[in-house]
Amino acid sequence: DGLNDYQEVVTYGTDPLDQDTDNDGLNDHEEIVLGTDPLDRDSDDDGVQDGMDIWPMDHDNDGIPDATDPDDDNDGLPDTSDARPLDHDNDGVNDQYDLDDDGDGIPDLAELLPNDHDNDGIPDATDPDDDNDGIADILEDVDQDGVLDAGETGRIDPDSDDDGVNDGAEVSLG
Repeated sequence: DGLNDYQEVVTYGTDPLDQDTDNDGLNDHEEIVLGTDPLDRDSDDDGVQDGMDIWPMDHDNDGIPDATDPDDDNDGLPDTSDARPLDHDNDGVNDQYDLDDDGDGIPDLAELLPNDHDNDGIPDATDPDDDNDGIADILEDVDQDGVLDAGETGRIDPDSDDDGVNDGAEVSLG
């Protein structure tokens, strides 16, 4: 798992014969590197095991990875007392049950995780503006089918008419 036996036994107290001592889906070395506890399945006590905590996602973009963030969605409620600690768009539906995590009108399946078309570090399924052109995806794909139709701007192409002017600038200029 990337740790020598001495580190496992003396430094971290983990089992050198078990790559994932706490059985949370992250091996002991990954947990040390990521800052989670290799002896605690749920380092931030939000009810989601570290390996399932959408790692290395930083759901609320506060600079603290979800696996160690006490408030994954930054709604002001600690995950330990939040009924929906992973509700990215705060629509009342936890992301694991939400068909549209970012509330942009494009189903998550159409956004095909882990694509990040604008390379902003936010996967398309949780990014409200997949091409970073300043227009929310829900406004770019009017019929919400994930396909560029006549009269729509592209949700993954910041200059959908290829005229050298960003779609967001064109819309704001009229």
